[in-house]
Amino acid sequence: PGRRTGWHVPPGDPAALAEAVGAALALAPQEKIALSARARAHAQAFSVERMVAATLAVYDEILAPADHDSR
Repeated sequence: PGRRTGWHVPPGDPAALAEAVGAALALAPQEKIALSARARAHAQAFSVERMVAATLAVYDEILAPADHDSR
């Protein structure tokens, strides 16, 4: 729970959704602040900027001239 960033709820499971919502609402104010900070930090890994940078790095690797040994 110290690393939690949210809850996974199976699709089509209203009881699990209700339980997750209840758990979120039951958090103390400081726990809510900490959870939201962890969630925002985690979501940054999925930003458009990071995705573009990672894609360009792959292109650079693929398109880089191969090192050839002088034999």
